[in-house]
Amino acid sequence: MTGERSRTEFRSDYNARWIDESFEIKVRNHKTEPVEVRIVEHLYRWTSWDIVKNSDPFKKSDAQTIEFLVQIPRDGEKTVNYKVHYSCSWEIGFAANPKRNSANTPVSARRSN
Repeated sequence: MTGERSRTEFRSDYNARWIDESFEIKVRNHKTEPVEVRIVEHLYRWTSWDIVKNSDPFKKSDAQTIEFLVQIPRDGEKTVNYKVHYSCSWEIGFAANPKRNSANTPVSARRSN
């Protein structure tokens, strides 16, 4: 058994607070009988994510882990592709400072209408 994993796409917009990432995983079976392989992927960037494209069914095993269970024929190969969309709802850089708003203006300096 051999495997290769490569990232095929990476796009981000940190102002809009999202990241898209795509992966291709190739597994080769050099045995003389078919095998079942569990491919485990850790989605570590942010905790809010969605799989928006996938070549095979997957199972969410915990908050940041998915698993693909694939069958590979004897002396064969299987390619699994998926795309994950991460999103973030907290304010980057200002989450720890409640006295500032998203425009980096102290709350006391804001105008009221």
